[in-house]
Amino acid sequence: MRPCRLCGNLLHIGYMYLNYVLAKKYSYLKFAFELCLRYNMFKAMDMIDAIFFIGPQGSGKGTQAKTLAQKLGFFYWEMGGIIREVAHEDSDIGRKAKDLHDQGILFPDDFLLTVFKYRMGIIPEGKGVIFDGIPRRVGQAQFVLDHLKAEGRSNLVTIFLDVPKEESLSRLLKRA
Repeated sequence: MRPCRLCGNLLHIGYMYLNYVLAKKYSYLKFAFELCLRYNMFKAMDMIDAIFFIGPQGSGKGTQAKTLAQKLGFFYWEMGGIIREVAHEDSDIGRKAKDLHDQGILFPDDFLLTVFKYRMGIIPEGKGVIFDGIPRRVGQAQFVLDHLKAEGRSNLVTIFLDVPKEESLSRLLKRA
């Protein structure tokens, strides 16, 4: 059994090879390369504490974030959903969230960050988290990064979904 020339892994053999190569009609090198990328990507995911999805509205952040959270077993944090949950609570922060939401105005950074701190406890200890909808501005980003690092979550990844403006607008119009 020889290790992979790309990563040294011994997984590129046997049953997986037969099923993958014969079903997809890939060459061994292409099979080994793809399996190597997948293995090393998921091995690296074990070390990641948080993933941030950013991009324009309509770029698919929520869809991709939910899908990746399910595949990796990460906690999915959608800021809009968190705010709606808090707004239903009978507490000072809940009443303020409901009031701001009912007015239809953008939530100020200080309030969003208060909600962020308030709800961070819902993430199970040691579980990775995927953020969707926060941060939206530089001040929020700095606060969130500082807070996560203070909690010992220092292996952070950002995924930027770059979608052409026309495609983004088309997707948003379909939602209306």
